[in-house]
Amino acid sequence: MKSYLACLLGVCLLFATSSYSADKSNGCGPGWYVLKKNSLLSSSGRAITNNILFPFSTLGMTFGTSNCAKHSLVKADKEALHFVENNLPLLRQDIALGEGQYLDAYLGVFGCQFPIGPEIKKELRAKTHKLIGIQDSMSFVTRSQGIINQVPGAGDWCHT
Repeated sequence: MKSYLACLLGVCLLFATSSYSADKSNGCGPGWYVLKKNSLLSSSGRAITNNILFPFSTLGMTFGTSNCAKHSLVKADKEALHFVENNLPLLRQDIALGEGQYLDAYLGVFGCQFPIGPEIKKELRAKTHKLIGIQDSMSFVTRSQGIINQVPGAGDWCHT
């Protein structure tokens, strides 16, 4: 019986610790009402609590009633997608030129600040051929984020 409980605890810890996101959040749901501390043990306890209360916990998370927040990475992707959907032809033109208000605004969505901006513009212009034929907005955002992330230091100045 003890080995069964130890094994069960180990599996729960494995799943709880493998679900951290890129912006350092560690979940939401009913477990947050019980265990509010941001630690490995609390995170594991939240995961166990949320699993015990399944499917109610997932319904609460879906409908926004279980302390779930929209994180900065999701917001940035959503803003970038919206921007590209509304400005793709003009953004492509600015990228091809390596400057322009649409390119500046697009980099602003990712929070790219001045010191790194010229380097990113140069890199995007150099890799215009990788972006020019993309018609799908999500693919454009994903590909351009990949190019931005290749610029040394971009991770320090942008949140892509």
